[in-house]
Formats: sequence, structure tokens, C-alpha cells
Amino acid sequence: MKILILAKLDQQDEIVQNFANSVCMEDVEIDLLNIVQIPSEIPLKMNGEVIDVCTEYNLTKYYDLQKNNYMQLTNYLTGFPLVKRSSLIGNAIHIVKWYIQENKIDLVISGGHITSKGEDIFSSNFTNHLLETLSVPYLAIKNKDNNLQMDTIAIVREFNTPAKHNLEWLKKIQEKFNSKILLVKINTSKNSTLEAEKSDNMKRFAELNQLQNFDFINIHAKDKESAILELIKDRKIDLLSIGHLDRNLIKTFLRGDLRADILNHVQVPVYIYN
Repeated sequence: MKILILAKLDQQDEIVQNFANSVCMEDVEIDLLNIVQIPSEIPLKMNGEVIDVCTEYNLTKYYDLQKNNYMQLTNYLTGFPLVKRSSLIGNAIHIVKWYIQENKIDLVISGGHITSKGEDIFSSNFTNHLLETLSVPYLAIKNKDNNLQMDTIAIVREFNTPAKHNLEWLKKIQEKFNSKILLVKINTSKNSTLEAEKSDNMKRFAELNQLQNFDFINIHAKDKESAILELIKDRKIDLLSIGHLDRNLIKTFLRGDLRADILNHVQVPVYIYN
């Protein structure tokens, strides 16, 4: 299996490396990728990187930064046997999308932090584009220290149609930390017939995905995001996993994707899958 780690070259990278060292097996290939973002007017190749010869703009500072960033990457995961390191210049979203396809990536990992209100507009836009781009699961490590004990994992989704999903890495994390999995449905309707159907769907979901050591929770709430924040606090959730969560069209237009909102605002690692 192949993991792509998006290296931001900040203090969060150390925690991401610690996670990789703790969870990844020796036969897992890790690609470390740093991206030097450039202004939108600079021409790019199809893969999102800057064109090889650009005479209209002076790109010296970007190439210098690329060289410096690559040198920093040589100090990452030095004890891991299968690591490929790259620093590329261009559009981050396009590069990530191309890189995943060309290198057959199975999981993307990056550091993350809780956004402030002032950061929300930019962060939500970037996160939305990233989530739309990704065809594989994405894990954002948001811890402030290296204590990555994960006793309780919550999987929150609609559970409308039970199906097998890409939870292999989630199950590997559970096995590593001997975690308990909570399957969580947040109900915005008090229809008892609908609730019974959802409970059956949750059980079928667990069977199809061969989950072990799990339990079910049904939560009544008006707002999904607030309910998730309360869930993390009350149940001491160490890792939040979210699949497709519905939001009506008006709210989607006004506030952005619910997954992006949650990713930006919760304080624990988040695993996102389709």
C-alpha cells in the first residue's frame, strides 16, 4: 500500500511523522510531498506543476524555496525503509490530484489545525477543493502533541444505504491501538420508523465492512456540526471518521460543505472517506 504525506514543513509535521512511524508497517511505501504554491497567473503543465521554461516571470525565489524544502524533507522519516521525497512547484490541488492518480496512492495524510473565523473562508474553500479532488481516504492529524492514543473511534455518516467502504486504514488504526468503534447516526427527524430502519442499516454496514469491537449510537439534534462537537467531548472521541453527510442545497451554498466545516473545527484527527 502507498501513503502520500503532504508535508507543510511546520511543527505539525513532527506529529504526522510520529503517527506514520507508529501505524505504518515496513512494507508500506510512503511518498513525502511538499508543494511550493505559486500565483495563479503563472502558466502550468497538465499535472499542475510550473512549466519547465517560463520567460515571462522570474521564478528564482520559488526554485530556491523548492531546494530548501527538499533538503528539509531529507530529515523526515529517516528510519523508514521505503520513502520517496519530492518538493514540487505549482498549483497544490492540481498536483495532489495528479500525484494520487500517477502514483496509485491509497491514503493521503496531512497535518491540520482548527481554523479561526477569519481563516474559515480561505480554509473552507481549500478544504472543499481538496475533498472534491481526493479519490482516496484523507486523514488529517490535528493533535497538538505526540500523544496519539486512540481509544475510541467514531464513524459518523447517514447510513442510508449500507455498503462496503474504504475503511481498511481505519481498521489498521483500530488494530494498532485496540480501539472501540462507535457507529453514529445523527437524526434530525423524530420519525421512529425511520430510526428503526437506520439502526438496521448501521448493523448491515458493520457486517459489510467486517467491523470488530463496535457499538451503535443514535443522536437527536437540529445541527449536525454542533452534535459532532458534543459527541467528541462527551464520548472522549480520539479519531473522527466521516462519510457522506447530507446538507440541504441552500446551506451548502451559504456555508460550504459540511465535511469541510467539521474538518476545520474539530480538535481530533479526522478520517474522511466517500
